[in-house]
Amino acid sequence: LVVCHDFFDTFERLKIVLTPIAARYPGLQVLLWNYPGQAFTEWREEQLLNNVFMASCLSELLTHAGKRGTKQFDDSKPFYLLGYGYGASVAAFYATHYRQPALRGL
Repeated sequence: LVVCHDFFDTFERLKIVLTPIAARYPGLQVLLWNYPGQAFTEWREEQLLNNVFMASCLSELLTHAGKRGTKQFDDSKPFYLLGYGYGASVAAFYATHYRQPALRGL
């Protein structure tokens, strides 16, 4: 499960909500992330924070955390992309513009 949250939510809040759920399902992968500009992140001031940029950040994060990177998230296993609020538009843009064979649903 890859979560694209609303702009006013954070990784930390969702971690509190999703940790007990993930504990009930051994083997479940959950990838939470903060958008550039949120807690503990930086971005270039001239960078437009839109769906194009956020989806590219997600793509880079999946590459970094996946099999070609740190291997903290197995991007070869089927996963779902959950987007709500602002995150729904980021998730939809990612799903329609990036080729990810393991993505099973939005």
